[in-house]
Amino acid sequence: MLSGHGSNIRSTVFLRDGKRALSASWDGSVRMWDIENRCALGEPIIQHNSYMLSVAVSPDAKLIASSGGTHTFISDAEDGQLIMGPTLVHKSWVNWVCFSPDGKALATGSDDRTVAIWNVETGRALVPPFQAHFAQVRCVSFSPDGQRLLTASNDNTIRVWEVNTGRPFEPGFTQPIVGHTNGITCAIWSHRGEQIISSSMDGTIGFWDSTTGEQIGDFCRGHTAPIWSIDLAPSGEYLSSASFDGTIRLWNITTHAQIGPPVEHGDEVYSTAFSPDGLSIISGGHAAEGGVFLWDVRSLVQVGEPWRGHISINSLALSPDGTRIASASKESTAHFWDTDSGDPVGEPLE
Repeated sequence: MLSGHGSNIRSTVFLRDGKRALSASWDGSVRMWDIENRCALGEPIIQHNSYMLSVAVSPDAKLIASSGGTHTFISDAEDGQLIMGPTLVHKSWVNWVCFSPDGKALATGSDDRTVAIWNVETGRALVPPFQAHFAQVRCVSFSPDGQRLLTASNDNTIRVWEVNTGRPFEPGFTQPIVGHTNGITCAIWSHRGEQIISSSMDGTIGFWDSTTGEQIGDFCRGHTAPIWSIDLAPSGEYLSSASFDGTIRLWNITTHAQIGPPVEHGDEVYSTAFSPDGLSIISGGHAAEGGVFLWDVRSLVQVGEPWRGHISINSLALSPDGTRIASASKESTAHFWDTDSGDPVGEPLE
């Protein structure tokens, strides 16, 4: 077991080359790892005196954005040198960092209910921090065209903003999207950007017109506990959802109907993701001693045995080439897996 972090690993992200990975930890550091050789590449990219909560890689894989406590950092992906930061504009934890599709802007969302948009090159605020919600901002996401910013919150609402001004996107978003009865856990854009898809602590999935904010069809209902993660298939036709009720479910994007029976995972499921070809789903959570599970999308049957190594899996990420899976857990370890064989790649990172 390789040593690196001294506390919980909050987030793991693969770089585009599939050979390196980033991890952000509650020990206050962001580290880069050589996946093949199973070692840390140099000293921590960031070492901070507060929890690291989020990490993101720019579309060209040259920059790394991370958040620790109330601070935001941008570093060079090759040598780890700090390029921007630590910025201090938020008054509470920065929960999410997200690059724009062209990599020129960075959005941050915070527990202090505010959102900010940064010029990555200059480090100056394109849009100064503004109050986006009446409770914690849980996630931020740029639209595929980079013109709009989606924010979701514990105040049970979703909002869409003009990236250039920070004003509500008009005409449809002078008021927030309202419909869920509990906090929003995840919100994503459809691949073409015409819809917004959201999951909630209320156990439902909502679909919304990204221009008007109007609800499209009915909520997806079936889960009996909070939904913690959703992912859209590469084809854009299907959606997977992971819930604390111990199941994964597939949904038709057009009809919002459930596809087949629920996949019985066992215990709470925290994360789900489609493979690059859309034929498989990986999942992880508290089930079966933290195993990473692989499922066939067409049959909804488990493929092989779980890949074990964690006590409880918080998040999963696929490498861009689809050959590796990274999993992060509550017991402060990150594991890497070969998607063809299901075998672990090297020793876990700790």
